[in-house]
Amino acid sequence: MLRSLLGDVAKVSCQFGDLKVVDMTAEDTAVVTLKFASGAIAEMTATFGIAYGPFEHSIVLHGREGYAALGVGGHTATHRYALQVISPKLFGDTEMHTIELPTDVSTTSFKRMWEDYAPHLEGGASCRVSPEDGKKSVEIILAAYKSNATGRVVDLPLSE
Repeated sequence: MLRSLLGDVAKVSCQFGDLKVVDMTAEDTAVVTLKFASGAIAEMTATFGIAYGPFEHSIVLHGREGYAALGVGGHTATHRYALQVISPKLFGDTEMHTIELPTDVSTTSFKRMWEDYAPHLEGGASCRVSPEDGKKSVEIILAAYKSNATGRVVDLPLSE
């Protein structure tokens, strides 16, 4: 998702949590910093280590033209995901605006993903996510593991 918004990743740094919340063989928490070729940076936290509290996903963007957050605040039966936006250009002020989404993205995103994949799997039609996208995602994950192991920032593309 971040690559589709910000372009190619140039550098990756990562740390895994040493304290386990969930009994599993792999790490249960990782924090990854991505530096993009454009100069933009992003932080990504991934965890299975939530023993209590809301199960939430969110994407938050900060930029020169404003702020946008999807999914912030958790998801409950009474709270649908909405887009929270600050955009002086769009709204003429610096207030937070809530934009209701036409569908609940928390329950439909995987369904739409598989609907996009189905024509490709059945007959070779192209998908929004290309094989090159998959390869670059795996390269970012490998760079994150390498960064955690070495304690260093890893440049992309990875050298053989």
